[in-house]
Amino acid sequence: MALHSVSAHGSPEATLSWPVNDEQSAMLVRHFIITVSQFFDFCDEQRHFARVVPIRARSDSTLANAMLACSARHLSLTTTFDYTVADAYYQQCLQALIPAIATRVDDETLLAATVILRFMEELELPMTGRDSQHHLLGTQALVRAYEQQCHSETPSSSLLDAAKLAAFRQDMYMALTVQRPMNLSKRAMFPCHGDLSQAISETDWANFAIAHCCDALEFAFAEGPQSVEDYRKLRMANDDWRRSKPASFEPFFSTSGRKSVLPDVRYMADWHSMGNLYNLLARLLLLTHDPELPRLGLARRIAIKTADENIRTNLLSMAGIAKSNCDTCSSLLVASMAIAMFGDRLTIAAEQDVMDQILGETQARCGWPTNAARQMLRTAWQLA
Repeated sequence: MALHSVSAHGSPEATLSWPVNDEQSAMLVRHFIITVSQFFDFCDEQRHFARVVPIRARSDSTLANAMLACSARHLSLTTTFDYTVADAYYQQCLQALIPAIATRVDDETLLAATVILRFMEELELPMTGRDSQHHLLGTQALVRAYEQQCHSETPSSSLLDAAKLAAFRQDMYMALTVQRPMNLSKRAMFPCHGDLSQAISETDWANFAIAHCCDALEFAFAEGPQSVEDYRKLRMANDDWRRSKPASFEPFFSTSGRKSVLPDVRYMADWHSMGNLYNLLARLLLLTHDPELPRLGLARRIAIKTADENIRTNLLSMAGIAKSNCDTCSSLLVASMAIAMFGDRLTIAAEQDVMDQILGETQARCGWPTNAARQMLRTAWQLA
């Protein structure tokens, strides 16, 4: 396979064959495998983006350029690596991707490349509900590829399943950011997600928590009145996951947080921490969209005060989990989403400071744009 090597100034140089034979490309491949893949593989025991994608990239230049572009962009956001290198790989990838969409819509490698580009574009979007729209090409390509596969009778491969799960989580992130329902079909992705008895592996339990979070999101941002019956079912499902989860999803070490602002809650695997985080995020969405809250009077004030205290407790739990398992960047990302959405409810200065620090750490360590969310929260805290 021929790739274009990119110079330190971002300009294409001579082609090279796989395996790569220049130091910069080797460094980018390694960074993708070790670091960037974690954003996709945190609920995947087989680690498809770390183990399978680089192998597929040997024979697919579109996937290879997507991988190198994403790796370069992430490095440029977390180190002093040249920002323009990613742009060159990105343009090379798009030149092949755009015509391929029309002819390779059922290609799992194309979907994986699109998901990787979508992540690269997410690194440019603030957690403030403001969308510059420049990512729509990647999103539309992803949705078309995804829907084609969902309606296909051909058995899906493990890479395809991994890419679709990543696509689903990306759509969930954007839905949370702009506060809208999902675009992708949850039922096609999780046909048995409501039945915990169908969970076979530990990652099934984590993915069930993600599917439940999607249900909570759909309830929270649905148009029209919210059903009390649906709300109660969702609260019950949230509690059921907590009660029924395997013992491995319990922390191997935890402290209450009495000596510090945040509890220290450590898990054995990233899908353990992520499953618990998505369950807590779903609970926060339900707490803030409770149709059973009294409408008027003292009862409403008391109910809102109780809800705000529950939101505070759950938000501190999420922040504690993320901080205690920060080697999984996705834990910081999910916690930061929750902080951006619900952090304005915090009134204690020490807790506000810790949340601000976590948002800063998420940007510094993970490359995720949190500065706009930090500024909005600081303004909200000053006004409170």
